[in-house]
Amino acid sequence: MNRQILMTDDWVGKPRVLKAKETLQAINPDVEIEAVHEYVTPENVDSLVQSADMAIDCAHNFTERDLLNSSCVQWRKPMVEAAMDGMEAYLTTIIPGVTPCLSCLFPEKPDWDRRGFSVLGAVSGTLACLAALEAIKLITGFNQPLLSQLLTIDLSRLEFAKRRSYRDRSCPVCGNNAPWRYLQSQSMEPTTNCNK
Repeated sequence: MNRQILMTDDWVGKPRVLKAKETLQAINPDVEIEAVHEYVTPENVDSLVQSADMAIDCAHNFTERDLLNSSCVQWRKPMVEAAMDGMEAYLTTIIPGVTPCLSCLFPEKPDWDRRGFSVLGAVSGTLACLAALEAIKLITGFNQPLLSQLLTIDLSRLEFAKRRSYRDRSCPVCGNNAPWRYLQSQSMEPTTNCNK
């Protein structure tokens, strides 16, 4: 509850996404929201990504993050990538074919437990606002998003730093020999099985 500003105490134990939809529609009944009560899986990731204009990745673990990253690269969808633990966070915007993908940034995956990291609501709220700004910049074209830069945040010391990131030409997801590139060179549409 400490980070769920769209939740109320009477909803504990029920799907958060459904309460988030209810709260957002109470704020603005004219907004159209489709709530999807599913984790990202190999079976659903491509359909989820194809139905969206962009992804905002805040998944709890790198298994889901990697699935979303691969699908966004394959289907050429931008992704705002945000993660936090305790008082630290990072943020970047990934544009397939232009910027490094998540696998370029993190070739060795941290062993994150789905619920095993500490969460302070003010930290996740700060990061959520910054991620929303990145999405707004992508949608509107107003100002430059964090392209090929990783914003690292340490809120215990109020330190923000931008670190230059580079595309790995041998990255298995977005590099020169990635499976979707082969299909593209053969003038074929990517299929949902090309990353499996």
